[in-house]
Amino acid sequence: MKKTGYLSIAPGAVPSRKGNALLFEDSTFIKTATNLEDNIRLFKIFLPVLLGALLVVIYLLVNMLMQSRREEYLLYRVMGMRRRSVGVLFCLEHILIALGGVIVSLILSMIMGGKSWMQGVVLSLLVLLCIFVGTMIALVSIGRKSLMLAVQKND
Repeated sequence: MKKTGYLSIAPGAVPSRKGNALLFEDSTFIKTATNLEDNIRLFKIFLPVLLGALLVVIYLLVNMLMQSRREEYLLYRVMGMRRRSVGVLFCLEHILIALGGVIVSLILSMIMGGKSWMQGVVLSLLVLLCIFVGTMIALVSIGRKSLMLAVQKND
């Protein structure tokens, strides 16, 4: 405490708001520290579950977007584009849209007083990775269908 500039409280002193004294109640400090440790432990337990749920939700969103654009995918394939080229096209499109959202959200969080921009960047990279993985899984599931059967099928 002395390193931070706080002095001990003199037991016989008159209560005053002047000075650099700090009063700790051991029971309150121990209870708060214990609660904080419990919260951190709980966060570490649920973090993988939260990340898994994030991956599933992003995959479902990207998959729904890809299913709605299945005809466009088939049109590119019928015109002669390879699966890889169409995949790169769709993947870049989704990543660029997500990157725009990530940049706007980082700017807004900094304007609103976000203290740790590095955590925001790490979370944003995680979201972009989830979007990339979701897009690739959706493209693989669309690309597995036979091109001729998909063209003949009328939804």
